[in-house]
Amino acid sequence: MEALPGLLCADRGVVPAIANTLGSPEAELVDVVIGRRRAITRGPVLSNSFGFGGGRNACLVLMPPG
Repeated sequence: MEALPGLLCADRGVVPAIANTLGSPEAELVDVVIGRRRAITRGPVLSNSFGFGGGRNACLVLMPPG
């Protein structure tokens, strides 16, 4: 289920802003999207899924269609 929003964002060429965040001390160190979504070039996305307690983790690299 976590992969679907990532694939939709890759297809539409946007990165959504982090919810309920007005600022961050790390914003100068890491590219943090705050306030409004940001347009990006369409391309692959990385989707991580972590199974807490069971130790089953997976990472998928997804390409938008077309």
